[in-house]
Amino acid sequence: MSRLRRATAVWVALLTLLGLVGFAPPVYADAPTVALHLDPAGELASKNSPTTVGGTVTNTTGGPLDQVVVHVALGGSLLDTPYGVSSWSDGSRRMAQQEVATTTVGNLAPGQTVRFTATIAADKLGYSYTYASLPMTITVTEGSAVTSTSTLQSTRTTLEWGTQSATTPIGTTVIVPLTLPADPALFGPAGAARTAAWTKAIGPNSAIARTVAAFQGDPVTFVVDPSIVDPPVAADPDLPPLSTPTQGEPPTATAAPSSSTSPSATSTPTSTPTQTPSPTSTASGTDSPTSSGPTSSSSSSTTTPTTTDPVTALADTLLRQLQDSRVPVWWTPYGDPDLTGLGSLRANQILQRMLGRGLPQRLAQVSTTTVAWPAADQSASATGAMLRLWQAARGSAASLLLPTRAVDASGVLGTDVRRLTGTAGVLLYDDRLSSLLADASVDPGVRVRRLQAELLALYQQRPGDTRSAALVVPRTAISDPQSLSAVVAAIRTAPWLSTATATQSLTAQAKAPAARLLSTPAAPSIPAPPPVPVGRDDLRQLAEFRRRLDAVTSIAVDSSGIAADRGRALDEIGSVRWRGNATGLRQVLSADGTALANILAKVTVNPSSVNLLADSGKLSVTVVNGLSRPVHDLRLTLQPRKYLLRIPEQPTLPAQVGATSRTSVRTTVVAVAPGEVLVDAVLTTPDGTLLGPDPTSPTQLSINVRPPSSWIYVVLGIVAGLVLLVGTLRSIRRGRPTSPVTPGGPLATPAEAVIDADPQRAPTDDLTPRPPDEE
Repeated sequence: MSRLRRATAVWVALLTLLGLVGFAPPVYADAPTVALHLDPAGELASKNSPTTVGGTVTNTTGGPLDQVVVHVALGGSLLDTPYGVSSWSDGSRRMAQQEVATTTVGNLAPGQTVRFTATIAADKLGYSYTYASLPMTITVTEGSAVTSTSTLQSTRTTLEWGTQSATTPIGTTVIVPLTLPADPALFGPAGAARTAAWTKAIGPNSAIARTVAAFQGDPVTFVVDPSIVDPPVAADPDLPPLSTPTQGEPPTATAAPSSSTSPSATSTPTSTPTQTPSPTSTASGTDSPTSSGPTSSSSSSTTTPTTTDPVTALADTLLRQLQDSRVPVWWTPYGDPDLTGLGSLRANQILQRMLGRGLPQRLAQVSTTTVAWPAADQSASATGAMLRLWQAARGSAASLLLPTRAVDASGVLGTDVRRLTGTAGVLLYDDRLSSLLADASVDPGVRVRRLQAELLALYQQRPGDTRSAALVVPRTAISDPQSLSAVVAAIRTAPWLSTATATQSLTAQAKAPAARLLSTPAAPSIPAPPPVPVGRDDLRQLAEFRRRLDAVTSIAVDSSGIAADRGRALDEIGSVRWRGNATGLRQVLSADGTALANILAKVTVNPSSVNLLADSGKLSVTVVNGLSRPVHDLRLTLQPRKYLLRIPEQPTLPAQVGATSRTSVRTTVVAVAPGEVLVDAVLTTPDGTLLGPDPTSPTQLSINVRPPSSWIYVVLGIVAGLVLLVGTLRSIRRGRPTSPVTPGGPLATPAEAVIDADPQRAPTDDLTPRPPDEE
């Protein structure tokens, strides 16, 4: 081949390649050196009308940039299928483009941000489309040439084309979740750490509060975990106090030794309250509902004290903000239970408790709709079991949120609401587009155009049909609420889209087509959620802690509210928020267990050592209540470990032991043999749960038994014998006693004698005998 022919062939090949790929920005290996952001609310293009593309460029190189230029390249091929849109956007497809606009930004100092506006001339937009998504590339260079060395940033996006309003636009529903983060400090004991965690989660500068503010008045729907506005009680080592003492509370008593007992140690409580009860313990008050009824800890004779708990104040502020937002609200069940994960473990008890908790009145005034939103894929049979459990726990059918992959879509195209037996309706959402909607790593302007293009591809499949699409922002995916709000607002500017709320969608479910659940959902195109963190060992621990809670409430005065509030706090480990944070879940479980153990430890017997120096006597036992609430129905059993002591009758405790007080009871003990004996003072609840600092061993009393019967009579006999002997010896030594006699007369009467011989005659002081002739 001649040199001319070879040169001609090379040029033909180059021209052919250029014709195929058109304008293509260079691919560079280094990280971008500028940040490029497109305006979310971009213009729609139309035939023979100029269109502008705007945004900002920020110099992130750390050094100055000279003559920065923005280039806009456009292709004429349609992106009219979901695959076409996604393959162009992710870079797997190349398309011919021509540069249609440039604008010079100028010099940029380090960190400087400058706005740009590039205008595409009317003669570059001669297409006759009604609706279209055209491939567009925005490239930033240093200098006017587009080369591998001059390119600072390049972004693939689309130019949306629309010349008129659609007659049957796609109704788009956007659902935004408001759920708590997986922070174990939220569920710990009251104090600075818990307050700081709740301030971060729901305070004025939190992502939740900023999300509510960002979407105020927008046609979206919030899906809200009620826990964000009705927080669970703190895992405190004490019970909330009553506002007034219970009538009939016994006075405080101290141990007193009897004549037969001689205590060798002063009876003092081993557990005294060291912490003022946190007001958060009653934060839920009458607003913590359960399936069994109200959870108020007040009764006709006592009321819960008014609190100034900062966590409650934060929740009340957020609830008012939610009410003022004018955004429809759907609730999840309390704690946002992991329906898929708990169902896979057959953990029906915790599921039923979490599903069965009703809304208090102040939350029901906001909304009465509660939805079932599984966090991960599950089989049709598992979904059916979940729906039956929901019906049993709540007494009504569930409104269900499911990805479109979970149902058979044959014969039905692009409808987000379906009828399903056993439900109040199913709202189907595209989890791939939903993930893109909230992807903060993608520029908001790029997200808007990508979503508009994806929904336009759906619209163009059957433009004459009435259809709908739902986008559900993933849980915990909201890092920038303002950007997300701007993206949602900009998406709906496309003429092929209209607005619909989730409530409006479900209202139409009666006329919606029926759905058939796939036995297994189709494979997702997005990463699967983290695995279920709760395991069977955790559930066994939870069961033990609930048993402890039952023991606590069986002795606490007015305990119905305590049972409901603490029970709800324990069940927080079943929340979907712990996916990806198993360590945090176990920290919460540990804090709950420690709090309950400390509560049981505060009701105890005061240990003591006693000397018993008689055959029997009264033993005094001191029972200490270190809780801030009175307790009742305690059981005390004394069990000697050796048969050196016998207890004929067990002591009887008073009906109540007052808050932070003690009482003493006395019982008879009988010595059997001398020696040191330990007596187990077993203090229990009515169900037999051991109270005291050691849940496995009762408090012990040490008694030194020294019965007198073995030696005291010998001593007394010896003493009596000695007394008798001494008396006999003295009698022998003195001889026979004599009395003085008056000569010639009778024996003289002792001067100390008083004789009253005649009761009719007064006694005389003259005791000298009279002569016989006078008688």
